[in-house]
Amino acid sequence: MGGEVPSVADGVNATMTPNSWEYVFVYDIAGDRWYNQTTTGTVASRTEFCAVLQHDPSSPTYEVYVLGGADYMSKEVLSDVSYLSIPSFHWHKAADIEQQRMSLFCQAYGPQVFGIGGRINWADDQDAGCYTMPAFIYDVNSETSRTTFDPAVTSYSQPSAVAERTKVSPYPATWADSSLRDLFVPKGTSSSTASALPEAKASRGASVGAIVGGVVGGVALIIVIVVIAVILVRRKKRSPNDTTKKGHLQTAELHGHCLPGQRPLFEGFNPSADWVIREQVDALGKLPLPWWLKWNSRMRWFNEDGTRHSGNPRTWERRFSDSVQEPRQEAKIQEVGEEEKVALLGMLRAMLAFRLEERPSATEVMEGEWMQKWALPELAKCK
Repeated sequence: MGGEVPSVADGVNATMTPNSWEYVFVYDIAGDRWYNQTTTGTVASRTEFCAVLQHDPSSPTYEVYVLGGADYMSKEVLSDVSYLSIPSFHWHKAADIEQQRMSLFCQAYGPQVFGIGGRINWADDQDAGCYTMPAFIYDVNSETSRTTFDPAVTSYSQPSAVAERTKVSPYPATWADSSLRDLFVPKGTSSSTASALPEAKASRGASVGAIVGGVVGGVALIIVIVVIAVILVRRKKRSPNDTTKKGHLQTAELHGHCLPGQRPLFEGFNPSADWVIREQVDALGKLPLPWWLKWNSRMRWFNEDGTRHSGNPRTWERRFSDSVQEPRQEAKIQEVGEEEKVALLGMLRAMLAFRLEERPSATEVMEGEWMQKWALPELAKCK
């Protein structure tokens, strides 16, 4: 990415033309072939920058972070930090480094990026300027500059912006060539949710990820779809001259328009077992201790008490907001009220308890506050 092209090959005093940042060069080593792949998103054009590659093992994406540099045409030195997510080839903006810097060198240790040397002005003589420190540490997880190095922080977490976009658009709309697409998109690959994982077999040595992902993920998706379907039956009031038949048509329209906008509780693009478990812990809390201790990857994101030490957790409240409330806003349907929300989430949390014996029975669910006060009365109106 970036760079300049001379007007004359191997010439002296050649005119340099900056490459566009609207595409990146991709080299297929095995095929010995170059591609120019178009990118999306916004990124500042620059030269004399540094770059590092990051990858969250639980995610299917890689991020190339570019730090600092200078605009070749204006000679403005940048403090900008941006990252290109692959294979979507989409640029995202991160928080800036504390001081502009060009011609610097970068080295990553986990999410901590060391920036060393460089200068703060375009000039390469005494006018180049002096920085307060010859080196800095930039944490790509928190997008902040660190004052001290922490050797215990070794795990990079996929940015939430990338995770959200990957669910919707994991690949570019247009590939430079079908052969390039084949390098990134395995045959038969498609978007999937945690519930699509194979059912786990309760045999000796079965991983916690397979058990929790297959059972809890599947149960969660089914429950949420059923509950949201009941929620969506409501709110659309009929006028006095509406007939029962019209009411049914309205209900059908409401289902057809709104149900596709709902998202499952746990989801991910081609998710790994670790990804699924992380999703569940973010929403439901720490696993039962025996399961927790068997999950060897827990320290990538969590402290031993189940709290996050890196990344942005997608909490239960956030999931409810973007999976239920926001689609309802977009469809101009009244949002779920606070009192009902408390009752509904209380019921769902109980139904999604990790241990089967801790979940309520079907009778207990039907006799619960949300069913009795909201769901069943609304269902009766539709008969």
